[in-house]
Amino acid sequence: MKTGLIFFFLLIKTTLFCSKSTAQGCSDAGFCTIGNFNKHTKDSFSQNKQKLSLILGNGIGDEDVYVFTPGVQYDYTFNRSWSVQGKITGNYAGGNLGNASGFGDLFLSATYSVPENNNWQTSFLFGTKLPLNKGDIHATGKPLPMQYQSSLGTIDLLAGVTIFNKKWLFSTAIQQPLTGTNGNTFLPAY
Repeated sequence: MKTGLIFFFLLIKTTLFCSKSTAQGCSDAGFCTIGNFNKHTKDSFSQNKQKLSLILGNGIGDEDVYVFTPGVQYDYTFNRSWSVQGKITGNYAGGNLGNASGFGDLFLSATYSVPENNNWQTSFLFGTKLPLNKGDIHATGKPLPMQYQSSLGTIDLLAGVTIFNKKWLFSTAIQQPLTGTNGNTFLPAY
């Protein structure tokens, strides 16, 4: 528990006092649905040894682009300390520049849960995001901006920590691209 709290507060301190820091809610890749970031009860790590889930997310993005992001997720719990997860996503986007669809990303992650301490549970997530395309989908022969793309097109390293009890859940994470570019060539002049 102490290690998790120290890591959490160091990350917050670094974020708040850096000369330049950027962040966002769930990340473009949907980080908040991976591994331990969507667990809200202490028993959720041991409820099901295996679980297959269908994900049907949708919403409105920049420039009123409608986005539908289906996915299939498999969870396997080895014991109270270790679990793994695999998820594959897709995407459909429609807006004033056209329609686009395709496979998204493959997520692979492992979660280690520290034994409970004073009703608080701490868990650490490590994983990767592998693109299933280069983020270069076109419509009517022209490249589309990122809100239409089904993948960011980068290979990413994922790491995070979650601390929670029956009433509260605190999570923080980092998603670090290991490949810095994708194949998107959209320019606003188009």
